[in-house]
Amino acid sequence: MQRYREIHDLVHTLLEQPTDMLGEVVVKWIEGIQNGLPMCLTGGLLGSLRLAPIQTQNYLKTHLDYALLVGFEGHFLMNVYFEEHWEQPMDEFRTSLNIPPPPARTITKKSVDKTKTSV
Repeated sequence: MQRYREIHDLVHTLLEQPTDMLGEVVVKWIEGIQNGLPMCLTGGLLGSLRLAPIQTQNYLKTHLDYALLVGFEGHFLMNVYFEEHWEQPMDEFRTSLNIPPPPARTITKKSVDKTKTSV
């Protein structure tokens, strides 16, 4: 549990996931899959039910698939010595851990508003 707590914020940084609800849900899914911790799996599942509508669209479109891919295919993050990689470029570090670039949040309030006005 100690290492889990120590690296949680580093995982957010590695995956470029902010600490908003969507970012937390993505990180919780990955932690739950990799660590088998029920609290993380529950957080991923139930947290997704509390997402704002725009976050839900991004979650279903790209972020859930990304979380599952990283959780199942990425390097086991608890074994990563993040402290040894401070100077390494982030893209290179992610590649070494078999983690693809994070998805962009393509659905935004602006894009939704633009769609509404063009109809």
